[in-house]
Parts: sequence; C-alpha cells; structure tokens
Amino acid sequence: MGELLGFCVVANVRRETASGEGGLVIRHGLRHFSGGTKLWVLPPQWGDGGEDLLVAGRHRGRRGGYVRMVVPRRHMENFRVRGIYDPAVMRVLTAPGAPGGEVRLWEGREEAEKASAWWSSAVLPARTCGAEGYPHDLGGVGDPPPLELRKDGRIYYLAHFNANRAVYSLLPPPAEAPGPPSGR
Repeated sequence: MGELLGFCVVANVRRETASGEGGLVIRHGLRHFSGGTKLWVLPPQWGDGGEDLLVAGRHRGRRGGYVRMVVPRRHMENFRVRGIYDPAVMRVLTAPGAPGGEVRLWEGREEAEKASAWWSSAVLPARTCGAEGYPHDLGGVGDPPPLELRKDGRIYYLAHFNANRAVYSLLPPPAEAPGPPSGR
C-alpha cells in the first residue's frame, strides 16, 4: 500500500434511484454511474448543506480513469471514511475547474466521520406546512421515512414522500372507511 494522501468520505450509488416528476421514474443507478459504484465524496462546496456533492468515481461508459461531477446526495448510500492512497484519485479530487474556484478537501478524518455519520442517518429532508401555510423544516429523516415523527413535543404524521422529501402533517391519517357490506 502506498503513502496516505488524506481522508475522504466514500459512498455507493444507490442500486435504484428515483427521478422525474414526483420521483416516479426508477432506474438502475445513475446516468453516469452504475448502481453500487464507489464514489469519493468531497465536502459541501457551495453552502447548500450538502444536497448536491462533488464526487469522483469510475464512469459507467468509460474505461480506465476517474471522472468528477456533481451528484445529489439522495442517490448515495453506505457513507463511510477511507484513506486516499491512490494518487490518481487524489488528482481527480483536487483538479482545478470546480464551480467557484478551488476545491475544498476534508480537513481530516474527524470532519469526514462527522459528515459520514450525519449523511447516513438523515437522507430525506422532512417538512410540514405550518398554520400560516408556509413550509416548516423538521430536519432529516431516513429513507423510507417513519410514519410518525416526534419533534418539539408534537407528533407529526407522514402525509407524502418521494425521492426528494418527506411531508408531514399535524393531522393523523383518516381512519379506513368500512368496506361494502358482504352478502348477496
């Protein structure tokens, strides 16, 4: 094994990803990466909280080296921290030309482990519509989201979710209506 060049979060592309209107288009992996592909994930670069991340990985249709591009975090799973020993990986991660200038690397293993733990636990943003009619942020939930969410002494009930978010309501789901009477 070569010299340790740094630490990085790595993840795998989800085997199935949802896209399109309402998240109804299901595909194997992504356009540029097959499901299961190992991605080297850089820290958030643009102040968006890490919704979209700059990654390096082996392109699905290209032989050989790595490519770098932006991938939505919701399409990744199995976040963990690994040491970078391959100079080719480091070259791709640090290559110039990122949107907004230079690329920020992880400061160390501890920073990468904190991000990895957070991204592993919170996959979907959770929101509710407040009494005033505007969205209220409830933080993040796993995928699939829980049917009930307790926050600030209140119980929120899952109203809708897709590949992009989970929407909760203070109102419980309606009780099942009785079925038609059985008989002839």
